[in-house]
Amino acid sequence: MSMNKDTNCHNFNNTMIIPIYYLFSVPCWCKILLTNSGCHPLIRLKGKMESNRIKTIKIKHLLMAAAICIQLIWYGIIMWHFKPDPHQPTDFIIFYTAGRIAATGRYDLIYDLEAQRAVHQELLGVPLAVNQFLPFNHPPMFVPLIQLIAGGNYTTSYWGWVAILAAFLVAAMIVFNRLLQAEKMEAGSRWLLILVSVLFYPLFISLFRGQDSVIVFLGVMLWMYGLLSNRDALSGAGLALAVLRPQVALMLAIPFLVKRRKVWWWFCGFASLLAIYSLFLVGWTGVRDFFFLIGVSAQGQWYGMEQRAMLNFTGLVMRLFPQGNLNIIHTVAWGLFCVGLAMLSIWWKRSPEIRLRQIVVAVTFSVFAAPHLFYHDLTLLLIPCLGVGLAAIRANRLKIWEVAGLLTIVSFSLMVSVFWKPIYNILPYLWMAVLVWAVWQYETG
Repeated sequence: MSMNKDTNCHNFNNTMIIPIYYLFSVPCWCKILLTNSGCHPLIRLKGKMESNRIKTIKIKHLLMAAAICIQLIWYGIIMWHFKPDPHQPTDFIIFYTAGRIAATGRYDLIYDLEAQRAVHQELLGVPLAVNQFLPFNHPPMFVPLIQLIAGGNYTTSYWGWVAILAAFLVAAMIVFNRLLQAEKMEAGSRWLLILVSVLFYPLFISLFRGQDSVIVFLGVMLWMYGLLSNRDALSGAGLALAVLRPQVALMLAIPFLVKRRKVWWWFCGFASLLAIYSLFLVGWTGVRDFFFLIGVSAQGQWYGMEQRAMLNFTGLVMRLFPQGNLNIIHTVAWGLFCVGLAMLSIWWKRSPEIRLRQIVVAVTFSVFAAPHLFYHDLTLLLIPCLGVGLAAIRANRLKIWEVAGLLTIVSFSLMVSVFWKPIYNILPYLWMAVLVWAVWQYETG
């Protein structure tokens, strides 16, 4: 693969102006001539150091460009060879099932196990017991969108759903761009950070599997932008959107009972509207069935709910103690969740203002402590990554292209870790710890 020099040396940084500066500056030409003529050893040393610095920058840019290209090629290969099929291990089948039931006009049955089993049997062509398929257990707000694409052709429906999720991703990146504009970043720098964000590996996995984590990501992005721009209504609306993952939404919302309470009330208002809308869609019978499935999911013993695969506290403990009592593990996990919620609330109360530090820690801890969270939900770690990057830029500790490079390292390392299971299972926790440590350094150092 050939790359031209301009591709490798991105114009996102003032250091890239150095070659032009040398070209048009007469004093610099004099310095080059003096250096080459050997007039003064200090001048020669300074010129050599400058040359080495430029070479180092070029190498770093080249490595980052290479990592980005590898990610793009890898994602492209996966999508090119992937053929959507009900037998493939993706989560889209549960959304397709809900859409097919909704298309019959019976929204009240989208959480009915018998109705879901009938759709699964039709897709797979084999008889199934009630506990032999993964049920749809997500809130119903976006089922009308799923219904739009859930036609008779499974493959077409899959790509239609991916397109809808991509639209939510575009909306999230628009919000992120507004946040970067508020930081007075130039267009090139913003596009670079947006590019590496879109390539974040868990985000790709979420889209690939047809999961709705990107909608939660949009909600948390709105929450973050609203907090940093003092728009409490926007933060509340974002948290309401994040109720697709109730534990995450509650972890981020409840601390506002003691600080910036308007965020909490806006959240309650928007969440109430969504609850009324959901009740209108599915009726009381659907609400009852929904909470039954939530209870089943919380137990983690239904088909396809492999809690040992989760990359949160619960999954970590279950992998460390495979013979441990499941009820005790769940109790400890919920205890950690409640204790963490109380500690965040106390911290919120004592903090003069909500800054990037609080945002990074809250989101990271919500990912770690949420009792039910799988790999695709690590998409939310992109928020702490971006928060750390903004803190580093504000503190003049890192340049924009260095932040982009570090975000690329996080994504690239998560991508390659899939080839070695021990690293795959531990690396997300290491990055969580690093993110919390880093934001503390950049906002207090």
